[in-house]
Amino acid sequence: MAEETNVNFIGVVLKSSLGKVNIADQQKVDDFIRARLLFFGAIEVHFCERDDYSSLINNFMETNESPILLIDGYSPFTDFNVFTNKHVCQAIKQLTRTTFTFTGQIPGTEIISLYVPGENKPYYNNILCSSQGKYGSQLNLRKYKRLKLFLLALKKWPELIFMQVHEIMYLLKANEEFFINYGVEGALTKYTCCPHCGGTELQGLPANFAQALTGFTHTGTVVYFECVSCGLIVMNPHLQSSLFKCFYDDYDAADMFFGKEEVLEGKVRHNHEIVINQIKSLNQDCDLNETKVAIDLGGGPGLFSVALKKSLPYWNIVHGDFDIRGGGYLEDAGIELQALNLPDDAIGEQCFDIVTAFEVIEHFDYSGFKVLLRNISKALKPGGCFIFTTPDYDSPMLRAFDWFHIGHPHHPIIFRRSWLKRFFEEGVYGLKVINETGGDDFMRDRDGYFSYFSAVANNEQNKAIAELMGTILEDDNLTENLRKKFMQTEIIMTLQKR
Repeated sequence: MAEETNVNFIGVVLKSSLGKVNIADQQKVDDFIRARLLFFGAIEVHFCERDDYSSLINNFMETNESPILLIDGYSPFTDFNVFTNKHVCQAIKQLTRTTFTFTGQIPGTEIISLYVPGENKPYYNNILCSSQGKYGSQLNLRKYKRLKLFLLALKKWPELIFMQVHEIMYLLKANEEFFINYGVEGALTKYTCCPHCGGTELQGLPANFAQALTGFTHTGTVVYFECVSCGLIVMNPHLQSSLFKCFYDDYDAADMFFGKEEVLEGKVRHNHEIVINQIKSLNQDCDLNETKVAIDLGGGPGLFSVALKKSLPYWNIVHGDFDIRGGGYLEDAGIELQALNLPDDAIGEQCFDIVTAFEVIEHFDYSGFKVLLRNISKALKPGGCFIFTTPDYDSPMLRAFDWFHIGHPHHPIIFRRSWLKRFFEEGVYGLKVINETGGDDFMRDRDGYFSYFSAVANNEQNKAIAELMGTILEDDNLTENLRKKFMQTEIIMTLQKR
């Protein structure tokens, strides 16, 4: 029994499912949770199915006097500080039958419920905690990216098992660079001036609302810096571009929104529909049954490649990504696979009518971005088009929720519509802007992103704002109106090779 809690309790853990990448990962997480519970006072620990815990809890309530702690197997860093709360202490001391719930804890440290046995009529009490407001972080393992960081951290600091939450948060802050760079330890590139215009004033953009999807950092952490002169936003410092590929491993792939079934069903996102219509518009004077060639770069599981093939069945569609992202099911759907180590690999020589890239160009640093553009220009036929989407920092929606912050370190650069327009006005690699419109896939993913923002909010006001916006944006007409006014979350830009 740990001196910090001075309470013996029964631990009940709702089973998680974390063996998608490596079955051994599940055991490592469960062993950590069990050891941590035992160290902090558990007299026994039970893992149970999610639909089977009520009967177990009821049985314990009737047959023993020890409180029962119910936690989620996706939340490994249980915050045992709740045992110091005066209401909890009083209920345990007096055996007042009470069910406690808790709000305001750091995701990944939460206690679902604390049950105190007793003879009296059940009493319910919600305790407002302050840890998320104080630190602001994301430590749960519902993303495989966070699972990877958890396993790396546990290997590096096995003493995490014995640490209270405030000690864990101090360790994370002291080793911030390790977590910001997704556990990849290598040579860092630090900008002393803007890589585009040479401006020497780079101002920090603290994130006060959102948490990175990789987690393990604090609210207010400054990762991105904006050039005061030209408006380009860069992650500073960041890993050297030669190390970027290590971000895109099995753990990253396991977090894909769509799997094989959704891909083959031809499921499309709204930005996909916009781009397919744009491609048809560009070819309105041509016979759409004429064979043309298009490649989608960095398309992950192939959602857009299959959708484009279904829409333009006579076209040759190529799916270009790291070899880890390939899949035989794409070939069965008539998609050609091209393994590419972007941005460095050559894509081709004047062989594509259309090149697309959804949320790709922000995944490289400035030098890598220019290499990618050069290779795309070489791959396009004269008159061919490059259509891309990327988060738009000019958008009020993106800035309001720190949307730009959630993608580091996978996004070493953040663009804005105004910057991109000026950049391509210079005729870079013979590419000229011929169309631009808003994109809103992030904004339309209300259940995903706004639920996430609500879960990681560092105060009740931000939580309420996220919940409110998620509900308001259920109105597709309103969302479309915001998109048309460039108040969305992404920009969709079409460039033509002169």
